[in-house]
Amino acid sequence: MEDRLTEERLTQDEVIDSFIGRGILTAEQAESIRYAPRWSVTIRELVMYLGSLIVVAGVVRLIAVIFEDASRWTVCAALYFAAILFASGSLFVGNKSAILHRLAEVLEVLAVLSAALATAIPLDEANMRGEWIASILFGAVVVWGAFRVMRSMFCGTVFLVVGLMGVASSLSEGFRNDTFNIFGVLVLVAAAFHLWLGTAEIGMAMLSRAAGALFVVIGSTAFAQEFDNKLLFFPAITGGLLFALGALELEPVYLFAGALCVLIGVISMVVENINNEVAQGIVIIATGLAVLGVLSIQVRKAVNRPTPGIPTA
Repeated sequence: MEDRLTEERLTQDEVIDSFIGRGILTAEQAESIRYAPRWSVTIRELVMYLGSLIVVAGVVRLIAVIFEDASRWTVCAALYFAAILFASGSLFVGNKSAILHRLAEVLEVLAVLSAALATAIPLDEANMRGEWIASILFGAVVVWGAFRVMRSMFCGTVFLVVGLMGVASSLSEGFRNDTFNIFGVLVLVAAAFHLWLGTAEIGMAMLSRAAGALFVVIGSTAFAQEFDNKLLFFPAITGGLLFALGALELEPVYLFAGALCVLIGVISMVVENINNEVAQGIVIIATGLAVLGVLSIQVRKAVNRPTPGIPTA
């Protein structure tokens, strides 16, 4: 555990070189690791996806023509039938190979999408408001994503990213009032969840981390607009925390999103409270330099901090 903590501060090349020096790897093995791609997709799989996309586009066009004058209930039945076909195809393909596993999850996404669109029709016929229909459907996607996220290569993560943002948007519309909009709060809750989920051993964890970082920017900016713009500093705080997290974990997406969030907060506060444009520019530059100085010191301390039990050079 202690070795792992120290090696996380090294680059990939440095770790590989240390393994060579300690006799863990040969030079040939090291070169194979050094130049191996992080992930690989065969030409056959890419052609298969391209062909499938063309087929789906043709099917959608054909269905649009066939059901142009059909009743809504006929369309609903057709969508449910399509969902059953996609789900059956996903189950049939199964885990026979990595390529077919990815294809199965694509079919699963199409099955969930078809089922959601089909379910929206009877809910709309029951005169339910659109935001509550969306809340129910996106909530169901979140539940299914939570069930699948630890078992799938990517679809569970995709369901959670799309579902949580959909729930936040639809619920905020459903509970909208003139005093407070809960959209920012809900998106920040979703951001915290995805930042946590991105640390777990899940498929496509990078998507969860990227979504969490993006949701921090969106949620902080939205929340700052509440309370008569008295919280314009809020994005600068959340952005600073996210940037610090990125510096500690060496996660570029956190660094970028955190810096963007800080920039939004600083500019918003300066524009709101300073009327002179020249003074605004000077304050923004000075604040930026101060933030960069403080953060660089903290990053240097974090990177050079000795781990207990590990002798330092």
